[in-house]
Amino acid sequence: MKSALAALIQLRLVYHHTSSEGLSTYQANQKNVYPLLRSGRIIQLARETGGPSAEAILRELTLLGYATVQELEAQVVGDGNMEEQNDHSGQVNGHQNNTGSSNPESMDASSFRAGLVHLIDNRYITKLRDAHFQSPFDAAKEIERHLNAFEGSGTTAKSKKAQLDLDERVRQQLAQRLDDITSADVILLELAADEPAFDRQVCFPFQ
Repeated sequence: MKSALAALIQLRLVYHHTSSEGLSTYQANQKNVYPLLRSGRIIQLARETGGPSAEAILRELTLLGYATVQELEAQVVGDGNMEEQNDHSGQVNGHQNNTGSSNPESMDASSFRAGLVHLIDNRYITKLRDAHFQSPFDAAKEIERHLNAFEGSGTTAKSKKAQLDLDERVRQQLAQRLDDITSADVILLELAADEPAFDRQVCFPFQ
């Protein structure tokens, strides 16, 4: 049960949210079901436009659900025996990784980065943030609670104008939290860094 739920969350088919009181709620993310079903066609398009390296990267990322660029490079760049490499790779994102058959050919770091740049520039890959695991309703309510607590007006009746102003600020902050745009330059800089930057993960774009 727990492993199945974790897999659905990893594939962003289930939203989850834990309140400040420690209560967790889950909600089906129906919007992402159809893109997951057409992932084969998307991977085919990646190959047609970006070549075998783009295809291999996107296929691996689709299987993982999401990964940091460091994790993705470790999975894709190999010595031609990915199955043997993956047997010793442990877990990725809390799940045992058994995707050795996805990329049987070797790929050097230069080809990986060229394929990665193509996928990012063409929006096959986007940035994944914590808010993407929450339903839009839960994320908006969390922002609203934070704003009310900051202003000390959580239980005070608001005028219509004040409520409209609050709603607009919630909308703006929600848009910032859900912003999934990244650039190849930023990702390549992170890839060259010793440690992955916080909130700089990449994901298969389920839009």
